[in-house]
Amino acid sequence: MKLKFLYFAILFLFISGCSQDPDCPSGPIETVGGNIFYSNMNVFEKGIWIRAYEFDKNNWLNNTLKPVNTTQIQENGLFSMNLPPGKYLFELYSYNYGFSKIYYGDDYNFYSKKYKISVEDAEQPGVILKSQEIIPEPKLVVLDEGNILQDINFDLDKGGKICGKVLYKDNNTPAQEAMIYAVLNNIEVNSTITNEEGEYTLCSLQPGMYKIYAKPKKTDYIKLYYPDKYNIEDASIIDIDDGDTIKDRDILLINGRTISGNINNEDDNQPIKDVTIIAYGDNNYSLSAISNEDGSYSITGLPPGYYKLFADASKPKYASEYYLNAFIINNARNVDVYSKQKETVNFNLLKPGKISGTVQSSTTGEPMAGLTITAFMENSTYSKTAVTNIDGAYTINDLQRGIYSVKVKTQNTNYSEYAPEYYDNKDGIELPSKVTVYDGNITPFIDFDLSIGGIIEGTVRNSNFQPVGGVKLIAYDLFNRNFNSTGVSSVNGRYFIRGLTNGNYKIQVIAPNYNYYISKYYDDKLNYSQANIVKVIKGQTEPNIDFTLDEGGLIKGQVLSESDNYPLSGITVQAIEVSSLYNYETITDKYGKFQFNGLPLLDYILFAKENSEYISQYYYNTDDIDKADPITVEKNEDYDIEFSLFSKGGISGNVIFSSESSIDYSITNLNPGSYHVKLKNHFEQQVDVLTNVNVLAGQETEDVNFDVINQ
Repeated sequence: MKLKFLYFAILFLFISGCSQDPDCPSGPIETVGGNIFYSNMNVFEKGIWIRAYEFDKNNWLNNTLKPVNTTQIQENGLFSMNLPPGKYLFELYSYNYGFSKIYYGDDYNFYSKKYKISVEDAEQPGVILKSQEIIPEPKLVVLDEGNILQDINFDLDKGGKICGKVLYKDNNTPAQEAMIYAVLNNIEVNSTITNEEGEYTLCSLQPGMYKIYAKPKKTDYIKLYYPDKYNIEDASIIDIDDGDTIKDRDILLINGRTISGNINNEDDNQPIKDVTIIAYGDNNYSLSAISNEDGSYSITGLPPGYYKLFADASKPKYASEYYLNAFIINNARNVDVYSKQKETVNFNLLKPGKISGTVQSSTTGEPMAGLTITAFMENSTYSKTAVTNIDGAYTINDLQRGIYSVKVKTQNTNYSEYAPEYYDNKDGIELPSKVTVYDGNITPFIDFDLSIGGIIEGTVRNSNFQPVGGVKLIAYDLFNRNFNSTGVSSVNGRYFIRGLTNGNYKIQVIAPNYNYYISKYYDDKLNYSQANIVKVIKGQTEPNIDFTLDEGGLIKGQVLSESDNYPLSGITVQAIEVSSLYNYETITDKYGKFQFNGLPLLDYILFAKENSEYISQYYYNTDDIDKADPITVEKNEDYDIEFSLFSKGGISGNVIFSSESSIDYSITNLNPGSYHVKLKNHFEQQVDVLTNVNVLAGQETEDVNFDVINQ
């Protein structure tokens, strides 16, 4: 019987030291332990715990570490637990006392925070060119098989502390499970939760000027800053030095005001769910709620004040609005919860507006199916489309309230001989008529009677007066590029550009299948700005817009990496015409090769543009256009050009957080020059700056190091 009792006693002790996780590992088990040093030893009676995580770097960076074992600290501050061999991170936390969680060896909670290294051009300080976030690795404990470690110690007297109580003012009861946040430089840097007595302790605070606030679990109470202020601007500053314990920073939570109501469809009074209601206060305070299945909502915990409510109904696809029926916040009605404890505000929302109409031929009266109708909102990029059905009818749904222009497109359709137009028979010269859309309403009878468009016709020949087929021609509408149209020359050189609206056009010929011909504008002009204007009237033909194509020159080449002659694909190369600075552009293929065909017989400067990895370069091997070598293009001459691009440089080093923790960093793809390199901590405070760090092409400037612990 005694042996049986002893067996179960040993088994109990083993299980009590094993993980609370049901997946407690099997195999060799070792013992670790330590001491928690704190001047207020009676806190251990209230429940301080140690949690062990098996460390994995990716899980650490992604905040997905899972605990392997958990144990409670004894009343004398000691703890012990059993773990299999491995690499561990230890965390101290409390359910009952309200301590901030602390990682082993992390006096100021550095290891759970992000740091940022930024690079600025020395000639433009303040403008961040590149940055990199780093997260220090915590202090880890390596547990080998056969080891017993008893020095996993925590010193709770290190760093500053803020302590206090949070109570509900109306009944003076503890505010259990209220979140307490420490704010430094407007950034939340630490947090904890109150225990069953409403007590909290914010631990391991770096020296600084703090403000704190309490967010109650009960949502009908107001989030308050110490001492009982609604806004951070009015909160008191708590000055913390290393080793300070600031006590009695108590917060009395008060009942907030409530705005509630229902969201319904104005047409049938049915409830609308998933509408976000936002209350904007005159006290710079805002809170929100989302309507339920029955359309009800309730915004609680509001400080006394006057609020303007906005119903964001974009998710259920209703028209959003401010209360009462206002489109902008300045016109919204104030809701008074300054003199009132509660107020009811209901919204009756409408579906978005619509535009409807028909499209038919003015020549035959027949409906025109398959045409795209687009509504463009005035002074906005917002637009919506619809397609005409077999009856020529269309409806553009879900339109925001506003003023629109409405256009029908005919290009590249079965009706390409018809001219596109805006509503009310407006063409490329006239300003389009406006169409107003209201919430919940259909704006009807936005009809189109399309007429046959104008035609530009001509012939494309080469310099030997032979017809050139298969070339593309583009008619650019000078007033409205939405009315541009195209045509292609046939084997006899004839082309037609149809479906043109009234207006003035410039015509370009492009010879993609005849790479040795020079693209040009009518009448024998190289540039758009020099091109002649062709006037077009709907229903009429503008004939004899002819082109004679001349043979141009050729420049080809390759772009390589300077370091290893590796071909660089995807590099943009420009041929810049010297007299006009007009540039032709192409991109290198997978072999790093490029080619310009059909270049006018003029002088050019070649330029390989930089990308994320390589530095730009003018031919030959200069970054200054005035020092570039021009290339004179002549007929029947091939020019083979080679670029050797230098890779960009970089800066690397490490950040030392302790004698046992440092992080390497590397910031790449920097242009040659002088830089300032800055390190900021998780408070957005500048920890250190290294000025005038020089970077050379193709080289990494090393050992640009930061030492956090000695700052």
